[in-house]
Amino acid sequence: MLIVTMLVGKLDKCQKIDKWIPLDKCTYELVSMKAKEDKSSSFQFSNVTTMELFYVLVKGPSTRPVSMQNIFDKYGDFSQLSTRKCVSRLELFQSPGSKYSDGSYVKEFPIDYFEDIQETGHEGCGFINEEFLWDLIGRNKDGLPNAAAKRSICIQIRAFIPMLGIYKGMLMKKQMGKGCPKIQLPPSMKKVEKSMNPKRSEQESGYLLINKAGKDPSSYNIDMDKLINNISVLRAKFEVKKQSKMIERLVKSCCVQPNVVETYFKSCYSDKKKVCHAFVRGVCVSHYSLSSPVATNVLHFSHV
Repeated sequence: MLIVTMLVGKLDKCQKIDKWIPLDKCTYELVSMKAKEDKSSSFQFSNVTTMELFYVLVKGPSTRPVSMQNIFDKYGDFSQLSTRKCVSRLELFQSPGSKYSDGSYVKEFPIDYFEDIQETGHEGCGFINEEFLWDLIGRNKDGLPNAAAKRSICIQIRAFIPMLGIYKGMLMKKQMGKGCPKIQLPPSMKKVEKSMNPKRSEQESGYLLINKAGKDPSSYNIDMDKLINNISVLRAKFEVKKQSKMIERLVKSCCVQPNVVETYFKSCYSDKKKVCHAFVRGVCVSHYSLSSPVATNVLHFSHV
């Protein structure tokens, strides 16, 4: 495999992207590309600085010719997608993965571990059996969930299941009965329909990649708790996170004077003791309908 990194310039000066690269009597084919962001930029429309292009060896002296289209068609029906959608969906194969407890990045599971479910307001979010989540993140020598597993409330995943489709999104932990599928996937998580020509050996399997895990409370949450409650023991590297300009605009829209907002946020970053704000995290609740008041998150704004 070849990985080529290109700088993203102005639109009228874009470099030509080669579909094929000849190298050492071999031919590499472009299969996907992924934008990389500059997270140091505060302007939301100018973060993309480079493109990573992934090329795969499809022809060479010691290699049988390979059809990438046939390979991808074994995992999903890309023929139904427009060209633009296809490019976007192929990017899923470039998703970074987190290590499982055994050190691997992608795991194969029986197809009956996965289940399609109907959506009741939890767009883009499915569910994972709590015990199974602990198995994935890790257990201690006594078989109990380790510290990281206990704090994990959700995982962001990519699932490649030839007989169901290709999925992307978040899985919230949920207590499920014995004999139930381990993972429940709603329609909004499906990005590519099931394969029309799955590989025979993979018809009863699915592949799961964990992009990242959501921990509650996070290390930052724990430090903020200590800060608010005047507990002096903080991590040496702890710094109050700088909020995006969107947050400042949101507070200003609630009729707080602009100069007050700007002065407050500046003071927070220079003196931790002046922090007086927090955010309510909204998550999908597996055992309540959206009409239930328990499942409704309300964010209250007060004067800073």
